[in-house]
Amino acid sequence: SEIEIYIGFYHEQSRLKIDNKQHISKDQRLHIATIKIENPRFPIPKAFAMFTTETMDLDGKMFENVWKKSMPVTLTDSRDNSQFLSLTQVRFAWNDSGIFLGWSAHDNDIRASYKKQDDPLYEEEAIEFFINSNGDTNDYTEFQCAPNEIRFDASFTSQRKGMSILHDSKFVCKVSAQGSVNDENDTDTLWSSEWFIPYQGIKDFSQLPTNQTQWNINLFRIDGFMKDNALKK
Repeated sequence: SEIEIYIGFYHEQSRLKIDNKQHISKDQRLHIATIKIENPRFPIPKAFAMFTTETMDLDGKMFENVWKKSMPVTLTDSRDNSQFLSLTQVRFAWNDSGIFLGWSAHDNDIRASYKKQDDPLYEEEAIEFFINSNGDTNDYTEFQCAPNEIRFDASFTSQRKGMSILHDSKFVCKVSAQGSVNDENDTDTLWSSEWFIPYQGIKDFSQLPTNQTQWNINLFRIDGFMKDNALKK
């Protein structure tokens, strides 16, 4: 695999034009290097989703049979691939209407302060799912859920660019907590969450998946609080 490195030049908020047509991208970035990676440090993991005709009772408790049969994905630290401090696992399922995610997030102090849809949940405590359904590595949709069931969804035109929180996917997230949310006087165990994302809520979705369909996805867990109030992300 290869990594292409580009740089851009700005004056205040305006990108400057570069007079070098041979090594310039369409958005006026200068190509300065290509780095070849012989043996990638971290292989790209794969997640498998099970097709289900089961009636899914979205209550966050994950009692459905499909969750018992599906293979979990265990999240690791994105910096060094080590075991994440708070064990987090995700399972996937799908039917003719959309995608189901089942999350299990260990947490000794479950908190959530935001109250409105599309509040910046990523600033404290949230589970996150990113999906690009057409394989172009550009447009994608982001979904987030907090322990108090407040949700965030947005569409992007490229990596961290062109964000629109006007995108309303109508996705559902339900949470079940083993402990209490926003009570620092007790010690919690974990919170689990069940999601349903309708296909129509995914940017650039074009056709129903099959058993051979592959999508580009990413998963994140942001755990903004420990028992001693130290930040852990």
